[in-house]
Amino acid sequence: MNRVSCFILLASAAGMLQACATKEATSSAADVASAPAAATESIVTRADDEKSARIAAFLDAYMRGDFVHAEGMFQPDAKFYWSDIADPMGLAAWNEAVRMQHKAFRDFRMMNRSIVTTTYPNNGTWTYVWAAWQATSKATGQPLTLPLHLAYRWDGDRVSEEWGLFDAGRFRDELSMNLARLEASDAPAPWDWVLGTWVLSGGDAPEQLVRWTQPEPGVDLIVGDWVLPDGGRAVEVLGWEPEFGRLTGRLLGTDGSTTDVVYNGFGPGRSMQGTYRARLADGTVEHGRIEVVRIAEDRMTVRFDDADGTTVERVFRPAAIEDERRMSLPVVATTTDWRTRMVHEVHQRYLVNDIDAMAPLFSDDCVHLWGDPGDPADNAAWRQGLERHHEIFKDIRLDKLFEMTGEYPDGQIWTASWFEWRGTVRATGEPVELLVHAAHRWDGDKVVEEGLFFDVDRFAQYFEGPESSESPDSK
Repeated sequence: MNRVSCFILLASAAGMLQACATKEATSSAADVASAPAAATESIVTRADDEKSARIAAFLDAYMRGDFVHAEGMFQPDAKFYWSDIADPMGLAAWNEAVRMQHKAFRDFRMMNRSIVTTTYPNNGTWTYVWAAWQATSKATGQPLTLPLHLAYRWDGDRVSEEWGLFDAGRFRDELSMNLARLEASDAPAPWDWVLGTWVLSGGDAPEQLVRWTQPEPGVDLIVGDWVLPDGGRAVEVLGWEPEFGRLTGRLLGTDGSTTDVVYNGFGPGRSMQGTYRARLADGTVEHGRIEVVRIAEDRMTVRFDDADGTTVERVFRPAAIEDERRMSLPVVATTTDWRTRMVHEVHQRYLVNDIDAMAPLFSDDCVHLWGDPGDPADNAAWRQGLERHHEIFKDIRLDKLFEMTGEYPDGQIWTASWFEWRGTVRATGEPVELLVHAAHRWDGDKVVEEGLFFDVDRFAQYFEGPESSESPDSK
């Protein structure tokens, strides 16, 4: 029989003996005199004693989040057994555990609480508590209720052991989930340091190329496009789970390989740790621990500690622009990023002839190409040309406007626009319609090249001859 079972049986025996003591005595004096001496060493149980009152006050303070009582309640070397005889906590660990409880829960209660203290002839003095423990999750607002039995062993006027019997597994799961939910907004995710195009090498495996991108700004999601050694492809999706404070991902390859990862450890620095399970193309299954660390601007390391004891370390380095494997990668396109929004704003400023508002987006040496790659224009010519548009035409509008930004395998980023340009010649009232494709190439946050594709010759005729001058009543 284990020690915990002994406590429960002894407590029950104490209750029976106490009840027997209240019954009317029926034994004669001679019977008492002839009883063995051991019978006079009885188990004494009380509910109105000082030790029961101290434990009640201590528990009341615990529910309020006041842990000062613990200093005077426990021996410095006290042991705390919470449903685990083999691994007791010390006082410092107990304080931290209780602090975490109050970080995750509020509105603590002990319903139907009963407290008694029992003194045993050969096993010292114990105070027992029975209650239904309840607290409300700070993350979800849902209450958690657990049956609870506590036993405190006294050593003089302090407690040397605390035993807690409850569903520890369920409690720890609820505690961890609540803390993860509450702390998720502060938990780091690797969006800012794994993005880019990398070559993975090292170990016995052949090289692979991967590009990790964040499809939408502000969304906790990464997409990885892999070029496998045999020329095949693999797609990986990694997402942040704020409920649990972890990053999970799955990779699916055209060769039949799959890899699942769960990262639940982050830092220090730019690093993350977790577990992986990989099924290779030949059906071999590997699993174990994984760690990814960004150790320099041009290098990341990944370490696999397989369950069979094998350790493999590989290195990520930036892929060269001329790496032919890049051409196997798809274009990453979006319509909601800041670059697309900025080009949209350029179009809107053009409609109202606000050239000054458009100009800061273009680099000082931006090249403007209007249908003829052999006849580039600089910013001054670009400005003069747009101003002339509004001198010759009125009611300018861009119909069926569509804009998107794409990151291409060679690393270049372009924002493309398609629209129907419409305007009315001021001098004649003639309507003009043109199909236009615009392309803006970025370097950082500036446009360094603008290309416009349309019927340049037909458009240019309105800039020549007397038709280009405005009649007084054509406005």
